[in-house]
Amino acid sequence: WYQVFLKRFPNSFITPLRKILSEKKAVDRFINIVYKYPMKTFNDDNMCFVCGKDNPNGLKLDFQYDEENDRVISETDFANHFQGWMGVLHGGIVSTVLDEIMVKAAGQKGFRTVTAELTVRFKQPAKMANRFIIAGKVTGNRGRVVTCESSLQEKDGQVVATATGKFIHVPGETI
Repeated sequence: WYQVFLKRFPNSFITPLRKILSEKKAVDRFINIVYKYPMKTFNDDNMCFVCGKDNPNGLKLDFQYDEENDRVISETDFANHFQGWMGVLHGGIVSTVLDEIMVKAAGQKGFRTVTAELTVRFKQPAKMANRFIIAGKVTGNRGRVVTCESSLQEKDGQVVATATGKFIHVPGETI
């Protein structure tokens, strides 16, 4: 994958990226790179792993705005092929849905963003047999950075994992 990555992006992009990854202020540097080397478009082709309705292997989650609590929510269960250990939802899937709901929360507020930083705290195993509620909300907006928080909880209210993230505004219309 690394060789494919190098072929797809010019050295003028790779060299600054290498420097970013070796420094403490990675988020600030990432912001600058997004604006210095922007993608021409961020288009939705309905193939997103989390919400894409045309992705045959995806989760196909639906999202609703909870006006009373000023957050975005989704309710779902997960197929067994998304487990890690027997009977436990894979931590990568947990992280993915927590990230996605924060992007949706930012979008609900009119921000078109990409993830710059994601911190996930796992509280307990996510048991595959359960139905889950995913919730996310915007907690701040400063300059080009939107901060959000999210949670994954069992239908009975037991919190499985929480996340915080920093998201960078990208050019274009709101997602």
